[in-house]
Amino acid sequence: MIKKESILKQIIVIFLITIIFVFLIAAVAEYFFSKNMIENQSKEQVINVAELVESLLDNIDINNLNKNKESNLYLESKNGLLKICKTFGFEYLYIIIKNKEKNNYQYIIAVASDDTNNKIASDRVKNDPSVPYLETNGFSKELLDNLFDGKPVKKSININNQYGNVFTWLYPVFDQNKKVKYAIGVDYKVEKVTSIVINNALILFIPIMIVSLILLFIEVSVLQKRVFKPIKIISEKMNNYVVNRGKDSAPLEYTSNNEIKEISDSFNKMSDEINNYINHIEILTKEKAESEVQLEIAKKIQYGIVPSHFNEKEDSFNASACAYSAKYIGGDFYDCFKLENGNVCIVIGDVSGKGITAALFMTMTKTVIRELFIAGKKPSETLYFANNELCRSNPENMFVTVFAAILDVNTGILTYANAGHNKPLILGDSIEYLNAENGIVLGFIEDSDFVEEKIQLKKNQGILLYTDGVTEAINPKEEFYGNQRLLETLQNKLKDKYNSEEVVELVKKDVFDYYENLDLYDDLTLLSLIYK
Repeated sequence: MIKKESILKQIIVIFLITIIFVFLIAAVAEYFFSKNMIENQSKEQVINVAELVESLLDNIDINNLNKNKESNLYLESKNGLLKICKTFGFEYLYIIIKNKEKNNYQYIIAVASDDTNNKIASDRVKNDPSVPYLETNGFSKELLDNLFDGKPVKKSININNQYGNVFTWLYPVFDQNKKVKYAIGVDYKVEKVTSIVINNALILFIPIMIVSLILLFIEVSVLQKRVFKPIKIISEKMNNYVVNRGKDSAPLEYTSNNEIKEISDSFNKMSDEINNYINHIEILTKEKAESEVQLEIAKKIQYGIVPSHFNEKEDSFNASACAYSAKYIGGDFYDCFKLENGNVCIVIGDVSGKGITAALFMTMTKTVIRELFIAGKKPSETLYFANNELCRSNPENMFVTVFAAILDVNTGILTYANAGHNKPLILGDSIEYLNAENGIVLGFIEDSDFVEEKIQLKKNQGILLYTDGVTEAINPKEEFYGNQRLLETLQNKLKDKYNSEEVVELVKKDVFDYYENLDLYDDLTLLSLIYK
């Protein structure tokens, strides 16, 4: 099960991440701001200190000052520098001169604000003047050369040498000829500068954090009251709606004019529409169930009129038929019955359209044709009178194709007439389509005449009637079954001796195999008669 995530927790996390991100940006900005500020302040201090040192060492020969480090002049100068160093809080304060003979640089006086570091400062002065200064300290010779050429250092230098990790300012002091007499060096501890930067960052961070937490608390309280609580109510309402299937579901009421109200109104509208839809579906389902029951009854009634399977065997003939509807009921029909004189009537028809209307029209057509045959009418006469009756009783302008025939069981003569129906197949020495005159469909034009024709059937020969549900069957590739396949199926698979049931089953199986278990595209009806 997936763990549910809290939106409120996500908002708090995002808010805190934003605060941290803002603080980091502010801290970086504060670092560079503080560093720049300290840089400017220290530069101003160095300038002020330079003026004090210059006044302190005025009229003193700097180059000869350190020859006797025990002299009062040297000690007074050193103490004066020490006071300045402590007053301004420098790490080190020192004087550098250039030894023109050795072409190097050396300390004259060096002091430290810390008494412990004074020993280290004194060691600087004890450096052997013969050793180049740039090899024992962090200053480059190029830097010092430029300084003593009168080019001031514009910013502090970070030096990490045996005397510690410091920021250093160098300031030149000029004589009356505007040449550098000596340089004043001032060191700041890196740790001190870093501490100032960190303190400034903390001073910035603490109020930001306090204000941010207060804002977060206020924001969470407002969101909890104005957003999350209403959403929770809507969520519970939706769950109850699903559980109760919309029954006894009171509408949501939310007065504030914001997005939550829009969600609430949308839910109310949705629930009303779903309730109406469910009621409509229930009504349709009930009506459909009743309709299906009625259709099932109608199907059974139709199968009583046109049985799904039919077999009859006599000494003089055998006949078989089958009928399948594409829907519950359809418009295909067949009929096979004996007249009083022993002859056999066979009829097959296909009504336009589907459903109950087609079934009713089919029933009327089948009944009218049977009555006319029983009354002694010939096939052409039967179709003529049936057509007139259907034209007069046809408000929906439907029509039906019909093939009707009478087999004389004594002579084997088959008398037939065709009203626009598919040409049947003659099952004789060779199986082929009957070249019957194709008349007009019934129910279309009143007083239409129909040609009556005859064919002689030999013993064990017959006829196969079918509707277009056979030849117009469509496979999954959307290909028609067709007249040619029907002909070839009978030619290739029928034996010399056969009966009507074998013919019907052979064609039916081949058609359904062609469908590949798909639903019927059209009603399918077969009727076969074999003369014995």
